[in-house]
Amino acid sequence: MRKKRGLTKTIKPFWQSATGKSFFIFLVIISFALMIVDKLHPQITSNIRINILNNISLVYHYASQPVNSFYYWRGEILSYFALKQENERLKIENDILKQWRFQASKLIIENEQLQRLTNLKPYSQPYFITAKIIAYNHANFNRSMIINAGSYDKINHHNIVVDNNGLVGRVVDVGDTYSKVLLITDNKSNIPVKIEGTSVRAIMQGDNIYKPKLLFLDNNATADTIHDNALVMTSGHGKIFPAGIPIGYIIHDKENDVIRVDNFLMQNDDLVYVHIIKNDHP
Repeated sequence: MRKKRGLTKTIKPFWQSATGKSFFIFLVIISFALMIVDKLHPQITSNIRINILNNISLVYHYASQPVNSFYYWRGEILSYFALKQENERLKIENDILKQWRFQASKLIIENEQLQRLTNLKPYSQPYFITAKIIAYNHANFNRSMIINAGSYDKINHHNIVVDNNGLVGRVVDVGDTYSKVLLITDNKSNIPVKIEGTSVRAIMQGDNIYKPKLLFLDNNATADTIHDNALVMTSGHGKIFPAGIPIGYIIHDKENDVIRVDNFLMQNDDLVYVHIIKNDHP
């Protein structure tokens, strides 16, 4: 028996069909016509483009409204749940703070009772005045600054000056509206200090460079017993600098065989304001 072959019909692409070729020729004619019109009457084509853009913009505006509404209400719903969680968290924190407040009130009462029993003299808390730095003096043999606070602001000689990180210096000259502050790096600066975690006593002596050196008062203090990055702070000896003001960290200057203090003052390049500590309240 002979097997009949099935007829297969070949489908041509649209652009190869007669309709496609006619449509392509039509588009070419329209393009040339628009180019000619644009050359002869540019205002007409400009108006056509403007109208098309206006219509497209209008369609886009109305079509985007549902999408914008969806994202708006989605954000509102998420904000609601976020606020609800935040409210629950704040309630818990408020309860904890109420407990701490109760404990603090009890401690205040107990402290007052103990002070009355021991006839303890109340400790006078120091207060400070904030002043702006007007100028620096970084001469070869002087390290100082000028601040815009003076005797009119009750600034006195030897008032201690600090910034947010630690010790800056002390007031050495007072005018009516300005004061001169001797920095801790000045060669006339000698500050009794202690090293955190040790009983070592020392004098931090400025030598007009960025990192003052330490002169140890204890004979057994050596570079081996003083470790790098140990915190240096005022000791309170001499009754000029209050005890416990941070100054900087220990570093070993092996080239000159001395121990220096990488002080916080020189690490703060953008220092603008300082605080003058006063023990006499206004």
